[in-house]
Amino acid sequence: MRKIAKVYSVLLVVSFLIFTLNVQDFPVKAQSKTIVVPDDYPTISSAIQNATNGDTVYIRSGTYTENELKITKSIFLIGEKPESTKINLNSEKHDESLYPEFPDLYRAIWYDRAMAVHADNFVLSGLTISTTGGDINITGNNNKIESNFISAPLTVLGSNNKIVNNTLSSRPINIAGTHCNFTLNKVSKGDVNFAGQYNIVSFNTLRDSFSAVSDESYFYSNFCLDAQYGAFKVKGNNNVLCKNVLDHFGDGLILIGYGNKAMLNNVTYCRIGISPSADSIMYANYVAYNEWTINSRNAIINPYGNLSFLVHNNFVDNRYYQMWTMSMSNITDYLDNGKEGNYWNTYQGEDNNSDGVGDSPFYLDSTHLDRYPLINPFNLSTVEEVVPDWLIMPIIEIINPESVTYSVRNVSVDFVLNKQVSWIGYSLDGKQNETILSNFTLTALSLGTHNITVYAIDRYDNQGSSGTISFTIQENESLSNLLVVAIIISVVFFSLAYIVLFRRHRRTAMLSK
Repeated sequence: MRKIAKVYSVLLVVSFLIFTLNVQDFPVKAQSKTIVVPDDYPTISSAIQNATNGDTVYIRSGTYTENELKITKSIFLIGEKPESTKINLNSEKHDESLYPEFPDLYRAIWYDRAMAVHADNFVLSGLTISTTGGDINITGNNNKIESNFISAPLTVLGSNNKIVNNTLSSRPINIAGTHCNFTLNKVSKGDVNFAGQYNIVSFNTLRDSFSAVSDESYFYSNFCLDAQYGAFKVKGNNNVLCKNVLDHFGDGLILIGYGNKAMLNNVTYCRIGISPSADSIMYANYVAYNEWTINSRNAIINPYGNLSFLVHNNFVDNRYYQMWTMSMSNITDYLDNGKEGNYWNTYQGEDNNSDGVGDSPFYLDSTHLDRYPLINPFNLSTVEEVVPDWLIMPIIEIINPESVTYSVRNVSVDFVLNKQVSWIGYSLDGKQNETILSNFTLTALSLGTHNITVYAIDRYDNQGSSGTISFTIQENESLSNLLVVAIIISVVFFSLAYIVLFRRHRRTAMLSK
């Protein structure tokens, strides 16, 4: 079972990347058409007006100037190449005085929206889009924004939306919803604000702050670089932050909430390395060459010394190890779990019993200490990556029956699962699924070949199935042969007995005459 889980953890990352990069297959009308700009219509707006749900508006290379684009249809807006297909959107500018008595002192300046999409199953791809100041707002479900250069504020709202492989260069970038995917994007300028649950944020290059208010989300292998005032901040519950790289990134990695896990992250050359949370776990991270190592955000995190919020991290060559805080408390705060702590390269203690743990504490300052500092850097390569449960598909392995021939008509069905599920069922010989609770026995099977598949659904509606097992029910030939022999012997015996009795009866009858 453990082997299954390990194999699956490797396959999972590949599978969700394939899920991320595959183009969505949307249901479209049989008569959906492609409208080409400027061949069929001279402007993009006129092409959109004449499109219907399921149509593609294909834009040839060129530069197009448009006013606000309003889209309320499930269409594909596709450019020939993002490098050569450019849309400049004009937005009306508003400039008003907030106080008439001081017309030049307090003024409000804003722009009308440049692009407004209110539709499901909308695709925006292959375009360079700029505006005179207005923003782009895309609201709906199952939308995809892929392979664009966008230099305008961007907001994407809804569920199951994908923002993939874009270059974004204007703040802010706001994304909110459930089961959304923000992957392989390059954000050269612009704060990214994320909200929702069951989201994936992965393989992005971010050069400005990232902030998420999110639950049950996965933040994997993002590169956060060269932002003096940047921070990678996740606030919420049960999130996983894994293998992210923060380099020269302002306030570093900030974790707030319950049940979060931050592991295998690299945080280097930041003003502050990490900001942990009492009810979450930061472990097996590499935190090095930062100005300040840890920010407690003025909180006493582990006063009883029994939490695993900070363990097995490697702290190397940071400038200041004392806790970054605006106020010092007289309460002692422990940076270990009561058994093991972290590696601090400046620790000078001894390990007389050679158990790998220092004999004396490591004091960051007068009230913050690691009682069990590691003598050597923790081996990060021994740590297995963790993914949220909702990303793990049910895996079923059938142990029995095997693909063999059985001489009995009752066959047990035994299987193992990689996770807890809310429903289990099976199909025999392609028939309708039957609900089961656990292992069971197939009874009174007919002679011949049978096929069985076991299915499972977890509480997130992820569905999994086993491989189909084919097996055969066949009578035992040796038993059949023995039965035939027994029948023959019986027939011969009774025949002989009949003959003997017949002759005896005949002889008796003759003597009586």
